[in-house]
Amino acid sequence: MDTVASLISEIDRLLETKEWDSQKVHSLLKQVRSRLLTLEPTAEPSSTVEEIIIAPSQKISKLTDLIDFPRQGWSLAIENSTSKVQLYLLEEATKKAYPLHGRVKSDSLENVLNSLREFSSPKLTQEKLEEVLENIQRVLLCCSTWRHQTVCLQIEEILKVPEIFWLNPPITLLLSHLEKLESIPTLVIWTGEAITEFAIVNLPSQKKLISSCFWRHGAIKYGQESLLQDLFCHLIYPQWESQLSGSLPKLLLSPARVGQADSQTRNILKTQLETHPLGSALLRFTLLLQHILSNQEYYQSQLQGQPWEIKRSDYENQIVSPYLEYLQVSLEDILKITLADIKQVVWGGTLLESLDFSSLPWTKETFPQAKFFTGLDLTSGIATVLDYPALFI
Repeated sequence: MDTVASLISEIDRLLETKEWDSQKVHSLLKQVRSRLLTLEPTAEPSSTVEEIIIAPSQKISKLTDLIDFPRQGWSLAIENSTSKVQLYLLEEATKKAYPLHGRVKSDSLENVLNSLREFSSPKLTQEKLEEVLENIQRVLLCCSTWRHQTVCLQIEEILKVPEIFWLNPPITLLLSHLEKLESIPTLVIWTGEAITEFAIVNLPSQKKLISSCFWRHGAIKYGQESLLQDLFCHLIYPQWESQLSGSLPKLLLSPARVGQADSQTRNILKTQLETHPLGSALLRFTLLLQHILSNQEYYQSQLQGQPWEIKRSDYENQIVSPYLEYLQVSLEDILKITLADIKQVVWGGTLLESLDFSSLPWTKETFPQAKFFTGLDLTSGIATVLDYPALFI
């Protein structure tokens, strides 16, 4: 007869493989439950299965993490991207999320973490907040793939928590939509300020069992910031340059390749704009123009009495299309997939939300069979993260 230890060992072995049968795992879990409760082993599960619950006092090994993770204590969830930080307190016993404060800008995550007690939530008194912060058991971190190790070290040094779990933005976004999705291979695309991240996820039939063995992910260093650079350098500034002098000094621009990462050139360009007297104002205007072009066919104005204009068709063809072509090649190359076969796409983030992504000709040509899901952000995913305990093994 299989012992509890051997059953747990078999479950852990299955979870470490790239692909595993959720029905088989469920069957093993039911057998473990029966042993723990001194009952006879249950039969193989039917196609409709009940949720398994094991009491907190019966926690064991990785099985605990899989079934019984959200049972007691509090977790701190951190969403971090470039210079923005958003904090949440997660009450595991009730699976509730409390935004600790609004999104704040900070050049230092250390300053934010050290100032936790200065923040407040309308649903938590200051006394309760103090108590909660003394009993943080783990941190759930959502941030860029290329930043998470640095951020984890900062959190570990400051908060001294025993467990830090990391989810990249595409998976956090996927959780926002998970209950509406079919259990089929799903492409998730997320664009942040400086990066576009993506993942191909083989959604299990029992979505509560979703874990890292179900996905592959990748990223390219092109995001909202890069697109605004391209829009400014290639469509706006060439029309302005002859009019700039005196109070509007010229920029000595060396534009990056449109739609490409070109990180070294973009870093130089970013420094040029940050040090220019009007650099921040120019970028704010470019962001405003991006929003205008998402709602109308063209924009006309004057500079120093001279007319200039930007057409949405030029923006899409000369700026957006090269990025989408770069994204397409990267998706197929990094994820090893054929995009024409994808039937389900979840997308979000600053850059993609500025476009009518699902109606672009590129999208229809690239994903001829796909159904698109959008309209939710990382906040929704973080609020439901405790519903999926297998993410934390």
